[in-house]
Amino acid sequence: MTNAPQTAPSGPADTVREKRDRQVGAIEALLLLLVGAGAFHLAWLGGLWGAAIVVFLYCAARLGAMRSPGAALGMGLLLGLATYLPGVWVLTGGLGVKAAVVAAILVLVLGIFVWMGHVAGKILPVAGALAVLPVVWTGLEYTRSELGPTAFSWLATGLAIPAGGAHHALGVYGVGFVLMAAAAAACSWRGINRLLGLVVAVGVGVCLGLWPASAVPTVGVRFEAAVRPVQASPENAATGAAATQQDRLSRMMPERPAVATLSFSKPKPAEVEGLLSAAMKAHPEAGILVINDYAMDLKDNIGRWCSRNNRYVITSIAVNQKAGGARITLVVTGPKGTVYVEDRLALNMDPEDEGALEVPVFETPWGKMGLVTFHDFSYRRKMDPLIAKGAVGLLVVGRDIEPWGDQGREARSGLLQVRAAEYGVPVLRSIGSPASMLVQANGVVAASGETVAGFMDMPVMGDVPLDSFGAPVCAVLAGLWLLVELGVLSSQRSKTAKAVSAVPPTVAVGPAPAPAPGSSPVVPGKPQGGNVTDRPPEKH
Repeated sequence: MTNAPQTAPSGPADTVREKRDRQVGAIEALLLLLVGAGAFHLAWLGGLWGAAIVVFLYCAARLGAMRSPGAALGMGLLLGLATYLPGVWVLTGGLGVKAAVVAAILVLVLGIFVWMGHVAGKILPVAGALAVLPVVWTGLEYTRSELGPTAFSWLATGLAIPAGGAHHALGVYGVGFVLMAAAAAACSWRGINRLLGLVVAVGVGVCLGLWPASAVPTVGVRFEAAVRPVQASPENAATGAAATQQDRLSRMMPERPAVATLSFSKPKPAEVEGLLSAAMKAHPEAGILVINDYAMDLKDNIGRWCSRNNRYVITSIAVNQKAGGARITLVVTGPKGTVYVEDRLALNMDPEDEGALEVPVFETPWGKMGLVTFHDFSYRRKMDPLIAKGAVGLLVVGRDIEPWGDQGREARSGLLQVRAAEYGVPVLRSIGSPASMLVQANGVVAASGETVAGFMDMPVMGDVPLDSFGAPVCAVLAGLWLLVELGVLSSQRSKTAKAVSAVPPTVAVGPAPAPAPGSSPVVPGKPQGGNVTDRPPEKH
């Protein structure tokens, strides 16, 4: 009778062995660095190439399995240099002082993420450490994108995925959470199966990119009637009942707004009314005209023109400050005069002054419109309150006050489409450059160029995605988890120091010391003591 083979019980030794099997060596680390950097830059080519961002996230998560915390931090910083430094260079058209600071923060945050992933693998089981990664990643990305004086949201992971239903349901940070969760799940596989897991993770990114934009609700009254000039006949002219084109437009205007952007180069007060009339003649259906740059002394002339023509004119002016940044003034002028004026520092603004500003939402015949500067449009924490106050359309006004290159403008244009899809509202951006754009509520570009004209499909109401609540929560949890990791490491170091100090000193091994003068030499193996003499035994 043979005994059945006994299986050794699983225990801490198996967990340690499993973690050692998952450790990243030097060759694999170099390969992860090269592949991760290449996938990051490939993802920003647009379209479904954006799914390659999952490979970058996988490499960042996998580098957390380096053999030491220092190695994990170093590889994370190297990956950040290879990815974010060229990315910021492309967006800004060069690295100035501010762009270099932004790039340094992005690199440091990525290094901290990889380090936190390594420490989590030391104090948690493998499954628990991988489950922590999406929360930590989303929290760190939200913090560096939305908070602090050098917040930079343009290279957020979720922006690499094409705008559509995924952003409307999850938000840009929610999409990043799902992508990192897929990448972390791929890291949980072992050996060659890890490649299969990575393929599945990339497939998740592709599915998010293919989530149809039609899933975004765009409920609104269509403006289908054609606009044609109405000639006054002798009959109705005699009775004073002539129907003019302006009267016809006034009756049709509340159904759906049409917008047009104008690019003026510092017009004089005597010229601005003629320029607006010429623009209205070119776009007779436009109920809202947007001027991205003007002078404050045009206010009265614009007010008279709006009341006479039953139109809204949105204007802005940017004045550079000696201390840096620019002071932005946004003015909404309607048929009844000026209805809203916003005056603020768009860049390098004192956070205490920001809280005192009223959320810029104003009433129109088509519903509430949100008014925002070009700089503030980048940040969800500044845009979410507009939708919460009932805005069903967004107007982004102001000239480009930073020296971004042409490639940078194209990359920033993707944010406009994502933002429209996130909230399910149309967005018009007028910045006096070829990057001006009108995007409908489903994230589809309706018109683009230096001057833009078109209709805005207004929904019944906008919607704030899930990450408006989830991303700040992840930021708090990531901060708490960082404190936990630091506490555990400190406790482990303290225990190690106490254990070392408690070990008794070892007996030194070496030649025996010489006997003192007058003392008997010590013979090994011979008992010593006062009752034993050195005399030889007596003979009988």
